[in-house]
Amino acid sequence: MREIAGGLGWKRRGHVWLVQIPADGGKQDLPGPRAVLRELGAERGAAVVVDTSAVRDANGRLLDWLAGLARDTRLCVVAPSLTVRQRLAGTAGPSSMRVTGSLGEALDVLGPESTLGIEARLPG
Repeated sequence: MREIAGGLGWKRRGHVWLVQIPADGGKQDLPGPRAVLRELGAERGAAVVVDTSAVRDANGRLLDWLAGLARDTRLCVVAPSLTVRQRLAGTAGPSSMRVTGSLGEALDVLGPESTLGIEARLPG
């Protein structure tokens, strides 16, 4: 996994960008969603999976960041933590933001093209 600003990890497989939020995600300054897309080389409308597995409690800053990213991408958030899923469900984020409990579910949401080798390399 490569790292970009804000301690975000990322990798690309097929047409999907996977962004991993560190355990302290949102407590430190995360780069703006469009800055993340620029740094990744992704275009608006890209398929993005954000893995929040390391995050135990999503704060408002992280929720706002995810909502901003959802406006510019086809976003699916992997949130195995019930607390994080509940916080995401309680936000008025864009309807384009999907939330799943596992990476496999996220890949299903984004379609069959998104399964190009990711499952074998990432926990899910």
